[in-house]
Amino acid sequence: MPDEFRNDHWESNYYKTTRRWIGYFDILGFKEFIYETELLEAVNKVENTLSEAIKKASDISCTTISAEGLKDPILKSLTFSDSILFYIEPHIDDIPAFNYIVKSSAILIAKFIEKDFLLRGAISFGQLYVDRRIPQPPGEIENNPAPRPNSDPIFIGKGLIDAHSWENAQEWAGCIINPEMPDVWKILKATDSSSIFDSLINNNDLIRFDVPLKKKVRYKEHLYAINWVKYLSESLPPQKIQDFLKLEREKLSSKDLCTQGIKGSPAIKIDNTLTFLKKFQNIGI
Repeated sequence: MPDEFRNDHWESNYYKTTRRWIGYFDILGFKEFIYETELLEAVNKVENTLSEAIKKASDISCTTISAEGLKDPILKSLTFSDSILFYIEPHIDDIPAFNYIVKSSAILIAKFIEKDFLLRGAISFGQLYVDRRIPQPPGEIENNPAPRPNSDPIFIGKGLIDAHSWENAQEWAGCIINPEMPDVWKILKATDSSSIFDSLINNNDLIRFDVPLKKKVRYKEHLYAINWVKYLSESLPPQKIQDFLKLEREKLSSKDLCTQGIKGSPAIKIDNTLTFLKKFQNIGI
């Protein structure tokens, strides 16, 4: 693909203004893990967990053929410290893309909790501009006294902010769909596209649930939560995850008693996660 076409393509108004599905996730308790773990051990565990989780999550999304004839996953990801970003390429139809990101996010959370990491996330639909800067050819650098420097991609947009805001609003390890998208929900539930949405509901990939939110967040209706429990490995003993959460609960309770004398917010997150896990493990979903 010619460089001038690629630059025009990525800098077009289409990529600057279009909306797409975005998932934003945070690894809970990451600071404590880093401080309590030897550096190389921490790096290896995080790297291996990310690699396995993102690969399995990406595998369920369909592939598309790029202009150069190469298979390119439609599910993209970016990881920085304790934050993980999922986003769908904007040329993919919005309804199938919703299906892909819901299932991919469920797999991501399930694989992380299998490795003793807790993820909290939210999915939203909105603007996300990804600036994929193209390196300048040598000739241009020589002839241009102030060439644009090469840099990492820039991620900016309302959709990213909305996903981050709803991720931070929750008091558990889990993931929800942004409820404040009336135009998007109308499309998802419309007759022409409801088959995919209904399939996610009927197959228990999406569940209407009384999601625990922080006190400062006031939202009366039950939200759509992603059922990550469904994607836990079948070879994993059901009790293993419960035991892990209970152990984390005991650690947090001890810290809370030492520092506050009352049950603190981190322990509440574990309690809420256990409630969700037990409910959907017990009904065999």
